[in-house]
Amino acid sequence: SKGECCHSECLGSCYEANNPQKCVACRHYQHITGCVETCPPGYYRFEGWRCVAFDFCQELHNKCKNSRESGCHQYVIHNGECIPECPSGYTMNSTNLNCSPCAGPCPRVCDIFGDEKMIDSVTSAQELRGCTVINGSITINIRGGNNIAAELEANLGLVEEITGFLKIRRSYALVSLSFFRKLRLIRGEMLEMGNYSFYALDNQNLRQLWDWSKHKLTIAQGKLFFHYNPKLCLSEIHKMEDISGAKGRQEKNDIALKTNGDQASCKSTQ
Repeated sequence: SKGECCHSECLGSCYEANNPQKCVACRHYQHITGCVETCPPGYYRFEGWRCVAFDFCQELHNKCKNSRESGCHQYVIHNGECIPECPSGYTMNSTNLNCSPCAGPCPRVCDIFGDEKMIDSVTSAQELRGCTVINGSITINIRGGNNIAAELEANLGLVEEITGFLKIRRSYALVSLSFFRKLRLIRGEMLEMGNYSFYALDNQNLRQLWDWSKHKLTIAQGKLFFHYNPKLCLSEIHKMEDISGAKGRQEKNDIALKTNGDQASCKSTQ
């Protein structure tokens, strides 16, 4: 009847006076109970106009968790809202999808499309700058270039974890792997040739893996492979076996006795 108004939560007109369930559109948020000013407990603002349950947000999150599509967002919850990603300075708590402030630099997980990232130049390394977890594998194949170790450290120096394997192949420019300054874990969830989580082949100048007096690296599963690294002493390789937890996994031919360290002055370790 005349003189009756739409409910204050309606935007514009309504089908019935003073009823928040009969609005044409909501002023604030649309909920199953009608238009509301704020989403009730257990519900979250979504896309600025409606309230969704936790399960809805979790389903969106899980849908993209295993997707390789770029532009697919693993939705999270922040300040009562279901949003595509945590704001800068926050990281997600995986149990409840809530964003919480990072202690120090935020972890940054980088998904590798096609599972294996080939680094054959400084430019290709720059694509991983700032990553702390590599979700996939890395192959390094750097033949030459200027100031390579410093450039690689600038781009790969924050990587703490690789979920797949690490392969160093024909990288004549490398003397050491210490540019992976923070690498602490190789999971080996994907393995090179179905066997190897760490693979070093034909690196003519590689003399050192890491400074084992300062560096702790765990290789969760998979074997080590070392062939044709003429300046890399077997003692250096054996230290890696001991420290990484990979000792005892290798078969006889995985670490070549004759083609590693054969051009270096190595103390005999056999």
